[in-house]
Amino acid sequence: MSRDGITNAYVSSSVPAIYAYYGAYLDFSGSAPVRLWTGNKDQVFTDFSGSATYSAVGTLGSISAVSETTELAAKNIDLTLSGIPSSYISLALQNPYRGRTAAVYLFLYNEAHTSYTQTMLFRGRMDQMVIQEGSETSTITVKCESRLVDFNRPRETRYTNEYQQSVYPGDTGLEFIAGMGDKAIYWGQSAPATTVSNPGSTPGGDGNSNES
Repeated sequence: MSRDGITNAYVSSSVPAIYAYYGAYLDFSGSAPVRLWTGNKDQVFTDFSGSATYSAVGTLGSISAVSETTELAAKNIDLTLSGIPSSYISLALQNPYRGRTAAVYLFLYNEAHTSYTQTMLFRGRMDQMVIQEGSETSTITVKCESRLVDFNRPRETRYTNEYQQSVYPGDTGLEFIAGMGDKAIYWGQSAPATTVSNPGSTPGGDGNSNES
């Protein structure tokens, strides 16, 4: 839902109180996506991938401020989960995560918690995982970067047949590109005749005649 939709649904005199919660979607490779929210009990929500259960973490989870600017700029966020038993740290590192999808949702409930509306605040990719391990419990922070970061990454391409085949298999548009660098092209005239002299072809065998 857009910001205007949230305003029309809840920011009015008919709603005495609004309760805000946050949800996080983390797509780890090799396992089902991790879905967490700051509520007190598990709840089914519909995110961009479909309907699924979000596990409640209560006050153990936090999300850094999601900033907005008038400029087209990449803004990153941090997702933190604290109070995790130290024995579970290895589980957080078993599956690859870097570059995979992360999303943050805002859920707004009415005073009776009988209805809510939601909006996506952020969608990007997981970048780094920082673990602060204690004697009994630990804290995991997942740093997520905006998809706009891709605009700052160089795109290196090559005008070679090998690169063309890697992105467009079967395309022969660059098949002869390797030989074009040394190829001579004559505009408006015929190619000059090439004469190859052989020193041993004349009488005497040394290129000179044996005239006396």
